[in-house]
Amino acid sequence: MKRFLGSEAVQAALPSVAAAYLKTARACFRLVRDDSAKGEAILARGKPVLACFWHGRLLPMALCWRSTRGDILISRSRDGRLIANTARKLGYGVVEGSTARGQRNRGSVSAARQVVLRLQEGRLIGITPDGPRGPRMRASAGAIRLAQMAGVDLVPVSAALSPAIRIGSWDRMIVPVPVPFTRAAFLVGDPIVIPADASATERERLRLQLETEMNRLTAEADDLVGAPAVKPAEPAPA
Repeated sequence: MKRFLGSEAVQAALPSVAAAYLKTARACFRLVRDDSAKGEAILARGKPVLACFWHGRLLPMALCWRSTRGDILISRSRDGRLIANTARKLGYGVVEGSTARGQRNRGSVSAARQVVLRLQEGRLIGITPDGPRGPRMRASAGAIRLAQMAGVDLVPVSAALSPAIRIGSWDRMIVPVPVPFTRAAFLVGDPIVIPADASATERERLRLQLETEMNRLTAEADDLVGAPAVKPAEPAPA
């Protein structure tokens, strides 16, 4: 089965199938809360932002926030390529790579540069501060460094669905199901300003602020749709 799923023909066909499935699921949504207007108001300030959401919420986020200026940072793994190609089918731009802790290689530097360039073009970039490998719902320092380098704010966001499939992966990935009147919630927090001259101590404080606010929004979104809460994993060793 793994060899079959990994074949070039299947990998080429899967994004179209996945995108069609997700569009069908989205047509079934009944939004119990939709912060899209708040998100667009933040973008209307004219200052680029990085939208931060947890890796397990990637699919609900892609379906709930339909900004016409949205790009997503996605890892270069095999699963990442499938997600990236599906995101393109859904109308999103994609930056492939990672800025996570421990990913300081040529690919991560290239990804960071691409993100900065797209932000300068006025694009909205979505990133997952706990990706690509976790720990789940724990923000890495990469998001803070990237925002500081680009001179942009971080905006915590989250989304929840019920009913939905929750995969037993490290991130507890949420997969939409095409069930009529699926309850959906999309929440947007307030921008977090990252000073250009922030010290290491200040960056750590901001990282914890981002993580706390993302977890608060996620818990609230789950509660709004009646979904079971997902708890953060234990923090990575210092």
